[in-house]
Amino acid sequence: MMYRTPGTSRIKLRQKTKEFREQTQVKDLRCIPIVRILETLPHVFNGWNYEVVDDWKLPKCHAKTIIDEKTVLLRQSVYDGACLKSGRDRMTIAHEIAHVAIHGQNPLALNRDFDQDRPIRAFEDPEWQAKCWSGELMMPKEYVEGWDVLDIVEICGVSREAAEYQKKKWKEERGKRKGTKSRSTI
Repeated sequence: MMYRTPGTSRIKLRQKTKEFREQTQVKDLRCIPIVRILETLPHVFNGWNYEVVDDWKLPKCHAKTIIDEKTVLLRQSVYDGACLKSGRDRMTIAHEIAHVAIHGQNPLALNRDFDQDRPIRAFEDPEWQAKCWSGELMMPKEYVEGWDVLDIVEICGVSREAAEYQKKKWKEERGKRKGTKSRSTI
């Protein structure tokens, strides 16, 4: 069983992250204090909370957002890693905050899809949306598009994989704007 959410584009998600950066007063920062944002989750998103749990309580994932309970669960090792500036762990927290920002404000936003014959397109996939939103939050295109991958990793505090993925998507986006054929920018 898959989940489908109302579709959106990378450009719309980018705009939402700009608004979120302003709301959380980190608009001009290159390295987002994602742990601080997590810790203010109940103030930023009414009714939401987070809980750091022993790693064994989340054996198959690093973190989990439970929409019905308005709770983000994080492994202790992920929280600790983010506090120590681990790029992967910082991106994990940003990804879970993305689920709250995109999907958690409307309890009807996620739909279980029983129609297995109708594939879920990337822009309707809640995981793709959270990955896109978190990447745009942590590495704003307007600031870092021309940077080298290693500079993005060091300055923004993200993983190399995340920086490479963002650069790839921005390149595809430029190709589409220039009218060249490229894969989807989603």
